[in-house]
Amino acid sequence: MNKIINYSIKHPVSIFMYYILLTILGIICLTTIPMDFLPNIKEHTLLVSTVYPGMSAEQMREIITIPVETSFSSLRGLKTISSVTRDNCCFVKIELHNNVNINNALIDSRQIIDQLESQLPQDCIKPEVDIYNSDKNLILKIAITSNQKTIPEIRKLAENELKHSLQAANGIGHISIIGGYEEQIHVTYDPFKLHSLNLTPEYISTSIINSNYEFPAGLIKDDNNEYILKTSALFKNIEDINNVKLLVSDSICNLEELAKPRFSHSNMNTFCFINSNECISLSIKKKNNANPIKTTNEIKKILADFSNNYDNIDILIIQDSSIEIRHSIYSVLLSALISTIITFLVIYYFFRNKTISIILSLPIPLCILFTFICLKSLNHSINLFSLSGISISIGMLVDASIVVLENIISNQSNISNDSKIYNAVIQVKSSTINSALTTIIVFTPFFFIPGNFGELFSDLSISVISSIFLSGVISLTLVPACFKQFLYSKTNSNSNICIISKLENRYRIILNHLFDTSISKIYLTLLIISLLCIPLSIFTKKEFSPKTTSLIHSFNIELPTNQTMTKSQKQIKEFLNKFADKFPDCTIYTAAGLEPSDFENLADVKSNPYNVKFTIILQKANQLKNILLFFNDQNFTYQHDEAKDFMTKALDLSSTYIYSCNTLEEISAFSKNTPDATPNCKMKEYIFIPDQNKLEHYKIPSSYISNYTYNYLEGIECGTLKNENKEIPIILKPESDYNNYNSIFIHVNNQTIPLSTLGKFQTSEKDNIYFRYNRKDSKLINNPSKTQNLISPSKEKIYELLTSSILLIIFILILLYCLLGAQLESFTIPLILLISILPGFTGSLLSLFVTRNSLNLNSLLSLIVLSGISINNSIILLESVSPYKEISKSEYIKILSSRLKPILITTVTSILSLLPFMFIKTRNNSQSSMAIALCGGLLSSVISSLLFIPILFKSKVKK
Repeated sequence: MNKIINYSIKHPVSIFMYYILLTILGIICLTTIPMDFLPNIKEHTLLVSTVYPGMSAEQMREIITIPVETSFSSLRGLKTISSVTRDNCCFVKIELHNNVNINNALIDSRQIIDQLESQLPQDCIKPEVDIYNSDKNLILKIAITSNQKTIPEIRKLAENELKHSLQAANGIGHISIIGGYEEQIHVTYDPFKLHSLNLTPEYISTSIINSNYEFPAGLIKDDNNEYILKTSALFKNIEDINNVKLLVSDSICNLEELAKPRFSHSNMNTFCFINSNECISLSIKKKNNANPIKTTNEIKKILADFSNNYDNIDILIIQDSSIEIRHSIYSVLLSALISTIITFLVIYYFFRNKTISIILSLPIPLCILFTFICLKSLNHSINLFSLSGISISIGMLVDASIVVLENIISNQSNISNDSKIYNAVIQVKSSTINSALTTIIVFTPFFFIPGNFGELFSDLSISVISSIFLSGVISLTLVPACFKQFLYSKTNSNSNICIISKLENRYRIILNHLFDTSISKIYLTLLIISLLCIPLSIFTKKEFSPKTTSLIHSFNIELPTNQTMTKSQKQIKEFLNKFADKFPDCTIYTAAGLEPSDFENLADVKSNPYNVKFTIILQKANQLKNILLFFNDQNFTYQHDEAKDFMTKALDLSSTYIYSCNTLEEISAFSKNTPDATPNCKMKEYIFIPDQNKLEHYKIPSSYISNYTYNYLEGIECGTLKNENKEIPIILKPESDYNNYNSIFIHVNNQTIPLSTLGKFQTSEKDNIYFRYNRKDSKLINNPSKTQNLISPSKEKIYELLTSSILLIIFILILLYCLLGAQLESFTIPLILLISILPGFTGSLLSLFVTRNSLNLNSLLSLIVLSGISINNSIILLESVSPYKEISKSEYIKILSSRLKPILITTVTSILSLLPFMFIKTRNNSQSSMAIALCGGLLSSVISSLLFIPILFKSKVKK
């Protein structure tokens, strides 16, 4: 290092060129590095999806879900396993331990499925496994409306064109579409009329299919050419369907005499509205490692092209996470810029020299650019955590340079050549390196912590370590080079001598007064200050992460089960009209139902086909109170979901608890006593119990009854009608008045038999959603009683993170003790230095308590940061005293007071540089509580370092 320092002083221009190259490389990395809100958190969950058409949820649980869970219980790296079973399908979520490679687990899972396939029923579709794409990857939600196209036409465009275009974009993960329905032609008939004419629905459907055809009929050839011949009688309009000929009682009649074709639609699974207008909605998720801003920009280009191709289509963006990401990151960058300006002004105030102020401010932009280089080279992104690391270190970046330059200037009368500059730098080299090492070692353990905690804070650690490292290098290379080039023989004592002199005199008086205090009283004072941490930590508000402030609010209501989606849509339409009249300036997005193809939504146990979600975008925050009053006046109960910060979403944290037991009977009993348990979706159903004697008499198989009844109630497909470049399915169904079991007739062996004569009907109530956790039947609860023995996965994750934080602090203290012991070659001096950390903790907690901020993960992080920063001032003091064995009291105090200026400047710059992060807040602001805790901790720790540490070392003074 000495050679590098000497080279920097002798070749300042070369040093400048190296740093210019560093600046250019940093700018290139800044323009190419991806931006995200959070660091890339690896997925640790697999989703196994199994579809078995026609199977009830209760049967699916027994013959599909439990065997799948049993087979996957042997998967290597399994942490927890949960499942959601619905009618016709089941979904098993497999959470893996953090150290498991999910791609290897995916390969092992497919091998398990191959072995499992032989154990499942033949009609069951082979299970599929894929990486679960959670809601944290949702980047865009859009609504599509049109004044000229119908909802089925919009849905078809979205499915056939827009979705395919979006899936071709880079970084796109899962795309789900909700709303709308398929356009159909329903040919309705009177079943009693058909029965009186001894006709069957199958005969009518066959007649329709046979009248709607197009077949090749060979080739026509002449001497020179050949032509394809085909016969065509395709339907062109509904009139063609009406004219289908039927043979009835030895006479020919048209279909319109027995049935009525009309335009209609398929059964509605979902619907959505934007304000009071029905729409089609697309939710777009990115891949886990995709750049959200770049991906969103590409999506918006595709949406713009789609709108240009279809002028009558309107696309409204409901949710755009890239806006939140940009806004939050730019707010942090603005805070960092203001902090840099404040740091420059503070330095100028103390030195009263523009050149010196510029030189001492250079480490800030250089270190920030160097951080971008390190993040880019390690394939990390610019996110709130990496920027938080930069914001933490802005004030500290100039500390080492201030100490070095201050020492050079303070000895300027003795400086006449390069060797004098070199000696001045060497005098403080040790403290500079030690200060940097203490800060670096504090953040090094983050790289060795497994799981989400390490993934979240690794970017922050990279930012702090890289910036502090370069700031130390700059102080020993660029600062002396700049002094040689720009300040050599030009420096003057223009610093703010008056204030510094007064402070130094006051500091000497205080030290003289404290010098007569016994060390035991000093230790007692430190102990009392440290013990204040206990009541402050008890009374300070605690939460996992700071609450977010948002103009977007979600409300959920539950509609009655067994209610048709059409009726639900009408009810919601009436509600939205009232809402629009009451709050015309608010935007409200409504979504209800579940799409059969949306596996990720179906795999969520909270997803309910009778759940309606309202997303309300306010213009002003004070509108929320009136909206809550409006919801209270309605005829349905609602749940208001608070906005979640990105960290809570990323870690998949919720406030729900899990109750598990071994039998369904226990679960049923628990659900009766706990009305808010989820899932608790009871469906009324009819059960037909056939009379086996009558079936045998009429020679009717049981399966024939179910198939025939299904065709009767759900309709029989009769081909398509090509109309305006689209194909509309034709469905034969009974008239709506006869869509019940009393109108069903079974046609077999030229006999027409009422279904009611072949057995009896019963009504029952059943669960159509089953939830299991760790292979036990379970329920989710939002508001549990204290007596219930419940599991909380979110609390377990939070406990794991907080435990990691506490263990990290302890581990860092041990590392610091070992590092200081090695540097100072002492067992006791490091312990004394570590004592200076405790007042810093007290100051942090006190500042949080006074400002009514919470003790959260971010403020806990500030305590970890303080562990390194608090010692730096003590190191600067010790570095001045340690060369002396025993000195006089006056000399001892003189040496200590000479170090007041660099300590004071570095502390003031560090505290003031954090001020913008307290007041410039964003929706997902996470720097405020961290900055407040750091400021309080820095202030209290520097006071303890200046007042208590010198007294604890007064044994060096001659008696």
